[in-house]
Amino acid sequence: MAQSKKGSVAEALTNCAIGFPINFILNILILPLTWDDAHKMRSAFITGLAFTVVSVIRQVYIRRWFNAIKAHWNTGE
Repeated sequence: MAQSKKGSVAEALTNCAIGFPINFILNILILPLTWDDAHKMRSAFITGLAFTVVSVIRQVYIRRWFNAIKAHWNTGE
């Protein structure tokens, strides 16, 4: 069974609510380590890559969490 529109919105909002503090902390931790004014393009690429990796991992876990919730509701446990 496909995810409902309400379920999709709930998942997207959860992803944003969890993602914002993660990204805020990641900014504080990663930018000082990766940013080099002499190599701005490389710095931006490395920073963007780090954020992308964290985002994909976060989305996988949130999707699995929502699928588990959906499975729980469908089985009536």
